[in-house]
Amino acid sequence: MRALLAISMFFFTLQVQAQGLLWPAAAAPCNTTLQACVNGASPGFTVLIATDTPTNVIASGNFLQLNQSIHLVAAAGYRPVFPVGVGIQISASGNASFTVAGLTLRNRGVLAVSGGGGATTLVVRDVRIDDSAGNGGFTFSQIGPGTMNVHAEHNRYQRTGSGAGLGFQVDTFDGTVNADLRFNEVDLSKDHTSAYGMVGATSGNGTARIDFSNNIVRGTFSYGALCGVMGSSASATSSLVLRAYGNIVTPGVRGVGTGICAFGGEGTSSAYLINNTLVDLGLGAYLGVRPFTPPTVTQAMQGYLANNLITLNQTAVVQQALASAVTNTSNLLFANGANGSGFTPHASSVFSDPALISRERPYLASNSAAIGQGNGFAIVFAPGTALPLLDADGHRRLKGGTIDIGAYEYGDAWFRAVSPASQPTSNSFAFTHPSVDGDGSARLQASATPIAGTSLLAPFGVYRSGATPTWAMFAQNPFVVLGGGVGFNLFAAATGSGSFLHQTASSTSSSQIDNTSVNGNPDAMVFVTSNWNPSGGSGVYNDHPIGVYTYADNNWYVQTGDGSSLSNGAAFNVYTQNASPNVFRLDPGADSILSIPPGQAVEIPVDEIAVACAVVVFTPWASSNDGRNYDIYRRPNGRWAIYSPTGIADGTRFNVMYSPRQVFECAGPMFRDSFE
Repeated sequence: MRALLAISMFFFTLQVQAQGLLWPAAAAPCNTTLQACVNGASPGFTVLIATDTPTNVIASGNFLQLNQSIHLVAAAGYRPVFPVGVGIQISASGNASFTVAGLTLRNRGVLAVSGGGGATTLVVRDVRIDDSAGNGGFTFSQIGPGTMNVHAEHNRYQRTGSGAGLGFQVDTFDGTVNADLRFNEVDLSKDHTSAYGMVGATSGNGTARIDFSNNIVRGTFSYGALCGVMGSSASATSSLVLRAYGNIVTPGVRGVGTGICAFGGEGTSSAYLINNTLVDLGLGAYLGVRPFTPPTVTQAMQGYLANNLITLNQTAVVQQALASAVTNTSNLLFANGANGSGFTPHASSVFSDPALISRERPYLASNSAAIGQGNGFAIVFAPGTALPLLDADGHRRLKGGTIDIGAYEYGDAWFRAVSPASQPTSNSFAFTHPSVDGDGSARLQASATPIAGTSLLAPFGVYRSGATPTWAMFAQNPFVVLGGGVGFNLFAAATGSGSFLHQTASSTSSSQIDNTSVNGNPDAMVFVTSNWNPSGGSGVYNDHPIGVYTYADNNWYVQTGDGSSLSNGAAFNVYTQNASPNVFRLDPGADSILSIPPGQAVEIPVDEIAVACAVVVFTPWASSNDGRNYDIYRRPNGRWAIYSPTGIADGTRFNVMYSPRQVFECAGPMFRDSFE
């Protein structure tokens, strides 16, 4: 568990302040309860929790109270699990900022209430709530004048046992709430029905702007898994803007429950449903009048439905008269009991089989009618801040100049290449894979792995040979012999922005990567692999460990890890995208580094990839004096780890990526409800 927060800490860079306290500690105020430590911290401080099993959290009651600006974060290498029944309550008045990150709560949630004017900013990341008692998930409320800004990312609410549950609730009465909820997961028992999975609501004279992006919601919901609601006490000046983008909703019981709902009423409302996948429900989407406490006076709803994959539902869409101005384009409607009432599919609609590989994990097969049929303008022109150009797996949305319909994009390939047992005495071996065979422009990323028996702990790269290009792995040193069983994890990105070639123009110790996807963007996730001969024919060797680095100018560079110069004309495949839960920076502290004689390793603390077939790719964030070669191997506990035979220097970081789809497909179909 010691490396877990290495992933999370990257995401908290902008929120967490430099000054802080460590709990538990020997000195006051952090030598007794966590509550005393929080109370004793100056406003804006960070409190780092450095224990996996905090027992002395509060003296009494059910909640740890946060009453001033504070950042409550698991210390690097720890995953604190609070005592059963102890949650976190945030009370804000005026301008305040809070972070809660890297914690696990049981049978109690996170409750935040703001009032009294000013602006409150809440960041909640990587928090898990295991709820067997129905005591709630994440609740954020702005009461009265003032603004609450909520960013909740990569959290999980799981409801077990009997009874209903609510994953996320964001609401306001007379105030303003701006909520960005992305890459969260809500999982409710299949045996019970709840009203909502994730809901945003406004009432009084309030304004609610709710973004649900790339969330996964499982369960049966009478009103909707993801909903925007004009509340029963709303007024003519109430305002609701719902943007539901890239979400996946699957049911607890097939044919029951609603996917997405937008409830209008007394105030202004708009709903933008874009690239969602809604499968096996009673009703895919509902747009219309609030069904409870019906309003006597209403205002028309605006918006559009675009690029949604709605299949195998009893009814696709119900669009009431209040929402008649809501338009639709480029949705896929297939095998639903009915298209719905008040809803007329646009001529751009697709009615062919989406060819899902699984109904619970609705990825697109290669013959899916959804591939390339989306309307990209629907994402770009959705009112408000820019939507993330990532799919529900956290990978690029735009590939090959088009987008797909639904939450998942098709096109990237993840696979493994292993030198044959009959490998001759050579420094290279060829491999084949349908995604790259014959494609000389493929921009492969590779990481060495001993999963098949042997690893190459030396500089390496890819190259192409033959009139019909065949790809091969090679050692940069021609005198290094690759025997049988030398393995590499490989990622072949689909064409599109973020996948390109970089080539040095001179012999230099570092070479700036000049591309709009990385320029001036130090938070980009950047991966590089040497490409000996991108144009075919003869190539340039670069017998040095390589990595990427950013300098004060916030630009990215390829450089050697041993301080030597890159060869003139050396070429590198580059892949870059924004960070996501599955494409992240691993930033281990000294306590996270494991001794694995003769070297050291750092574990990647992601249980989803703790299977032998997982393809994990990484690039070191290399300093000029690192001089180390790395591979990635599987530890006895099942997790993957990055290893160097000459140790890992304190401060070393790694950009890491994997594909949940690849792991799902290679590990075999294992379903909680035995549907398949």
